[in-house]
Amino acid sequence: MENFKVHEYTVETGPAGLPIARLGRVRPLVIIGLSGEEWNNYDGKWVNAACVPIDPDTVPQAAKDIYAKKQRPDLSGTTADTLWNCEFCPAQMPSRQYPEHLANIHIRPGMKAVALPSDTAASFDPA
Repeated sequence: MENFKVHEYTVETGPAGLPIARLGRVRPLVIIGLSGEEWNNYDGKWVNAACVPIDPDTVPQAAKDIYAKKQRPDLSGTTADTLWNCEFCPAQMPSRQYPEHLANIHIRPGMKAVALPSDTAASFDPA
């Protein structure tokens, strides 16, 4: 039995005609293995392996009891976002992570090769 965070997204056409994946709501998926069968609960609804809703009466009571006792995944801080492709490397990430990726992976390593902070501090003359 496992808890998963399922990220839903839609693909739209961006301003330059390139595809943009807009990340949507994050939903919990709980999978329960019972007597050689798999029972899935997606966002509080019982579904089959293809994520198609099934009649809750077909789900064994033992699986329902296990689900009732199972702690749900923490979905706090899961807001809609845009999937971003880095223009300098093949990395993909949510758009809120792109500035940090850009600074730590592409800008700061290049700045170290150009000038060390001690070099710039020694050459600075405030007068």
